[in-house]
Amino acid sequence: MVGPGLRTELIEDHFYKGHSIDALFNSLALYAGRRTIGVVLSGLVKDGAVGLGAIKAAGGKALIQSPQEAPYAEMPRAAAKLVGTKVDLIGTLDALAAAIRGYVQIPSSRQ
Repeated sequence: MVGPGLRTELIEDHFYKGHSIDALFNSLALYAGRRTIGVVLSGLVKDGAVGLGAIKAAGGKALIQSPQEAPYAEMPRAAAKLVGTKVDLIGTLDALAAAIRGYVQIPSSRQ
């Protein structure tokens, strides 16, 4: 988990042994807010869905791999269902990478 000063700490909670992405995303939402880009990729069950919603609620970006492209579509589907229309992008890995590059690009006035 990410804490004050963006310090990383382990969580002593057995639930998060299998849901570590939600724990990471929730802590990033709390401490980094709108500076966070959450990406849910291929995976099983629903880990990451609640945390991605927290990132979006904190003003961050929410990206999801297209369930059609994902080898395991459960996590992308769960995230899309939970976050709904607030998702910034559901796309291929190439589309997600392009979006991230666009989000972190330094404006030409700062170069």
